[in-house]
Amino acid sequence: MKTIFLSIILAVFALSVNAQKAENKINESAVPEGVKKAFNEKHPGMKALKWELDNGKYEVDFKNGKAKYIAVFSPEGKWLITGTELKKKDVPKKIMDHALSGEYKDWKFNQARSVETAEIPKEIIVEVEKGDDDTMLYYDADGNFLKAKKE
Repeated sequence: MKTIFLSIILAVFALSVNAQKAENKINESAVPEGVKKAFNEKHPGMKALKWELDNGKYEVDFKNGKAKYIAVFSPEGKWLITGTELKKKDVPKKIMDHALSGEYKDWKFNQARSVETAEIPKEIIVEVEKGDDDTMLYYDADGNFLKAKKE
């Protein structure tokens, strides 16, 4: 169940990063106070750049330094996930060495992101592709390989 939930959240996150839909954008005034309060508690000092309502969940874009983040909250204000895309050069060497060797040595790096949920304090996901095949490689905060999942 936890894997299914995380997969759904990651799919929402990936879609929101790659294909922001104008029809989902909402004014901050339409965001419930509990959601705004949860955002301010989870990410103190951060300013919301844009809010969206997607599949009943509130997504907020914000920056911390130069890095752009997306956080997702339930309508009740429960924090679900925060993530950011990583440039290839910012992915830890241990992870890149593993991701581009062995079974995936002939695959192309597509993208990487760092995500955080209540259940998983930090996870790095590297997407590799070969032809029409996309695979997500999951690593813990220390760079240890956790699993591969075909998309």
